[in-house]
Amino acid sequence: MEYPSSAFGDAGESGDGLPFQPLPPAAPEPPPSPAPRREPGYWDLLQLLIFALVSLGVLIVLTGVALTMIQRVTGAPMSFTEGPLKLVSMLVIQGLWWALVLAFIYYVAVVKYGVDFAEALAWRPSGSMVRQIAAGFALAIGVTALANILPMPDTPSPLEELLSDATGYLPLFVVFGVLIAPAVEEAVFRGFVFGVLERAHGTKAAIVATAALFAAPHSTQYGGRWQILLILFLVGVVLGAVRAQSGSTRATTVIHAAYNSTFMLALIASEVSGVPIDV
Repeated sequence: MEYPSSAFGDAGESGDGLPFQPLPPAAPEPPPSPAPRREPGYWDLLQLLIFALVSLGVLIVLTGVALTMIQRVTGAPMSFTEGPLKLVSMLVIQGLWWALVLAFIYYVAVVKYGVDFAEALAWRPSGSMVRQIAAGFALAIGVTALANILPMPDTPSPLEELLSDATGYLPLFVVFGVLIAPAVEEAVFRGFVFGVLERAHGTKAAIVATAALFAAPHSTQYGGRWQILLILFLVGVVLGAVRAQSGSTRATTVIHAAYNSTFMLALIASEVSGVPIDV
């Protein structure tokens, strides 16, 4: 006996008279979104400030104790608080202090937050180095012109007096001022501090704030003269604008080094010619 094909053959496995329709495959679940990246903030800046002040005080005390012990052991009638060796002791303390500050920033950026150290300091190539060197020289010329307009004091600054007493150590001061100071100051101010302030308040606020923080530590070197501090603040604004435009502290370091080099060359020329010049 033959049965009609429509009775069973077309019924499908469900038996409802419709062809079997398999369920569509389930859509894959989206991967979990990564956790928001943690970066240094205000609390880290406060810790950096406290660490910098405490470490500087400790270094000054330890250096004084060490020098006193050296004098007692050797019996040498030398002074590291006045005269030629004062410049040497100042540079040694400042160099050690900067090393500690950079080490603290490394701990915060790399160990605490897992950020690449160069990235945390915005140390990346940007633009033509030749143009940056030229910009540093131009900035120094502009600052000199401004200094001739402002009512500058007639008496020498503490730094000028220090250099006049330590002409034999002038090459050490030049190397320090051209190769070391610009790199460290840009890494700290336009690198780490700028990044924190820019994330919190925007670029303009970061430029102004870091310029003020950059000028403030130079107050003791220049006897608190507002004219010099104003000039340094404006230099900090220019360097901050370059940092914002280029995103690079390597660019600001080259400009800063060329800026310092201009005054160092003038200082050397002054020593050779015997004609005094303001630093």
